[in-house]
Amino acid sequence: MSGRRYPVHVVGLVLLLVAGSAMVSAETVLQFAYRSGAEPRKLVVETWIEEFERANPDVRVEWLPIGEEKVVVSMLGGVGPDITEVFGDFAQRLARNGMLLVRPYVARDFTPQDIADFWPPAWDASFVKFGSQKGIQFRIPRYMLTTVFYYNEDLFQKSGLVTPAELDARGEWDWARLRDSAKKLTQSSADTINIYGFVTNTTAWRRIVNWARAAGGDFFDPQDPTRFIGDRPEAVEGITFLQNMIWEDRCMAPGWIHSSFYQGKVGIIEDGIHAIIDRFETRIKEAFSWNIAPTPVGPTGRNAYTGDDGFSIWAHTKHPEEAWAFVKFMTSKEGQELMIHHEGLAPVRQSAMRSYTGIRPRLNLYSLALNMQQAAPPIASYLMGDVSRIGEVMTEVLQSSLVDNSKPYEQAAHEAKPVLESIIRETMMDQAIERRGVRSSEASVRTSTAIRLPIPMPLFLSVRACSNKET
Repeated sequence: MSGRRYPVHVVGLVLLLVAGSAMVSAETVLQFAYRSGAEPRKLVVETWIEEFERANPDVRVEWLPIGEEKVVVSMLGGVGPDITEVFGDFAQRLARNGMLLVRPYVARDFTPQDIADFWPPAWDASFVKFGSQKGIQFRIPRYMLTTVFYYNEDLFQKSGLVTPAELDARGEWDWARLRDSAKKLTQSSADTINIYGFVTNTTAWRRIVNWARAAGGDFFDPQDPTRFIGDRPEAVEGITFLQNMIWEDRCMAPGWIHSSFYQGKVGIIEDGIHAIIDRFETRIKEAFSWNIAPTPVGPTGRNAYTGDDGFSIWAHTKHPEEAWAFVKFMTSKEGQELMIHHEGLAPVRQSAMRSYTGIRPRLNLYSLALNMQQAAPPIASYLMGDVSRIGEVMTEVLQSSLVDNSKPYEQAAHEAKPVLESIIRETMMDQAIERRGVRSSEASVRTSTAIRLPIPMPLFLSVRACSNKET
């Protein structure tokens, strides 16, 4: 065998195959967990991957269209995705347990100008506020979610009213003008209301809190979120304003009848700016003219709602540099412009605003920037305890006051206070016990990837409950 000679072209082919095999084995594969959706979302993800792989030929990205439950289970099993989409309670639970990591790379690669390009409320919500991970940055914001006020221009014209956008340009778009417009837009016959002046999601407590904030209150104390303050006068003023519009003025629907706006049966509706293209535009089509305006100014300012969607890196990824490169690309100006073009979402980078406002010149998309000038932080970014259980109680409070009108909001909030604070104390104690158990088993921790991930059991058990993302 040793004396046998092979043709040169055969030797060359073998060497080429060996080299090719080495190249394949050297390829880095990243797993990217991002929920599936309609065609625009699929297109933007495919475009992100295509552009990134073109610039990084030695990296391949696999899209895993999975949600929170499967992400957590895979992380607990030591095979978590390298990059994952995070938001709300889900993000906080992972971050507060050391599961997510981006800060070292931000500190190394981002200039002060890069950081300033992100809308400040979104950037601020990227840091853990309480607990052992306090101060750790765990995500990079991926798009800017805020609620704006969609309005039916045809109904405003027929009623002889100045539109919210025109009122805002004059500095007159406030709670008083919202209430006045809603009264005049409402149409009824006998005891039946045919057209409501205003609609919002009355049990979406993460959004409704901003009505309390615009009156100077909150549901939980941002400095000490173990304290429920939703029964204080400022919060009561904000939520009672809505209760009075519903039950005294009868100009606001008690429930979330958002489809009625698409049918031309609502004058003004509060909804996420993300819904402009995939919901409002596709469902209304040419039925009537409509537009958007920023959040109206309350007694203490707009205090506009903001979301906290972002991308993060699993702390135990085997490819942190490549994962960071992909996150950095998706949240860059270029990546944001691809998202704007294909999905129409609002950019989290201010430098991409020109591209955003250009996709639908007829709409007041600059409402995004007006909201960001006085935006409030997402409540999930500082809330402690079992957020899913807290949410259930707060939903009951809003149901009994705004939807059913069975009791004043102040009474409902006061009755819920001890229950809410008890939930926070109980879950914080459970998590402390879990963490002590993990620390006392340090030797075992080093030998098991699944155990090494210090996730308190309540996270695993309630991951289904915290998957009710509000958008």
